[in-house]
Amino acid sequence: MTRRAVVIGTAITLILLLLTAGISRFAPFTPPATPATDLVGEQPGTVVLSMLIRNHGSEDDALLGGTIDFADALQPRLTTLVDGRRHDRPAPDGIPIPAGSTVILEPGGDHLAILGLHEDLIQGREFRVTLRFARAGDVEVTGRVRRKVDAAGSTPPPAVTAGEIEVWLVSAPPAPSLATPLP
Repeated sequence: MTRRAVVIGTAITLILLLLTAGISRFAPFTPPATPATDLVGEQPGTVVLSMLIRNHGSEDDALLGGTIDFADALQPRLTTLVDGRRHDRPAPDGIPIPAGSTVILEPGGDHLAILGLHEDLIQGREFRVTLRFARAGDVEVTGRVRRKVDAAGSTPPPAVTAGEIEVWLVSAPPAPSLATPLP
C-alpha cells in the first residue's frame, strides 16, 4: 500500500469514528444565541430618565415612580451586574433614597425608565415630570432632552425642593417614539 492510500484511509476512518460518536468538525457553524437585552433604552420606545436626588432628612425615602404626559409609564428600575452584563429589573418597592444622601439616577445604574414613548424626544425640549415619593409625595420637576454631552453654557432647569427631598438635573437623551419607524 502506498503512503497516500494509508493517509486517506486513516482520514476516512477518523471521520467515520467522529460521525458515529456524534461529533463532526464538518457541521455548519451555528453562532451561539445572543441573549436578548433587558436594558431600558435598548428597546424601541424606552429611554432612561436621569437625575440627582438629595434627601436632606433624617428618614429614608423611596422614589416609587411618577407620570409624564408623553409616555405610557415612568417606572423605577434597579440595575445589577450579572456575569459582566448589566440587567435592569423593575423596583416594585421603589428606588431607595437614604437619609442624608444624594442618589444619582443614570443609564447603567438605578434609574427611572420612560416606557412607551408617544412623541419623539428632540434635543433642547423641556418637559414636566411628576415624581412620586413614599414620604415626600408628588414632586413636579422640569426636565430637558439633552445630548450625551451638553454644550458648555447650557443652563440646566432649576432644582426643586419638596420637604426633605431636592431634585435637580432631570434629563433624558434624544429618542424616537414607538410611532417613529427605525432606519
